[in-house]
Amino acid sequence: HKQGQGGLFFKEQMIDHYNEGMGVFQQRYYEKIDHFEGPGSPVFVILGGEDPLEGLLYPFVYDHLALEYGGYAAALEHRFFGESMPLTNPTNADLHHLLAVRQALLDIVRFVEYKTNELGCSRDRSSPDYCPVITVGGSYPGFLSALMRFNHSDVVDISYASSAPFNLYSHHLDPGAYY
Repeated sequence: HKQGQGGLFFKEQMIDHYNEGMGVFQQRYYEKIDHFEGPGSPVFVILGGEDPLEGLLYPFVYDHLALEYGGYAAALEHRFFGESMPLTNPTNADLHHLLAVRQALLDIVRFVEYKTNELGCSRDRSSPDYCPVITVGGSYPGFLSALMRFNHSDVVDISYASSAPFNLYSHHLDPGAYY
């Protein structure tokens, strides 16, 4: 893959993970593969949030961690932001159903499965070719990162969740406190 200014596209992302009949869309991502030492090396997935991605986030991850551990790094744009549009003219009902945490989590699962397969990683955790997956995010993407480890521990080995607003989403905090 060549990565131009506009990033790469995962062309097989599900519009609705609960209704395959709706088809697929292209989800944008950026990657840094030059440090990847092959199967058995870690895969860092930086999660996008409520803004378009204009490149990889968190240089520490791809310039230091990926370098030190021979890892692959990618940043995945969140659905309905930037160029990752499942529908061109969504209705409020579409957004209510498709712009949801559960859909975003399954986007990440599907992307990780696609990318680790493309990189030649084994899915067997006891194999020397198994690539541990680490998700990274801050704020809402940090919340997604933590949920990935909690809900999809079969896919994600480690999650880093910086400033994840758990108390806000659990309704244990005044909604204005976020601002």
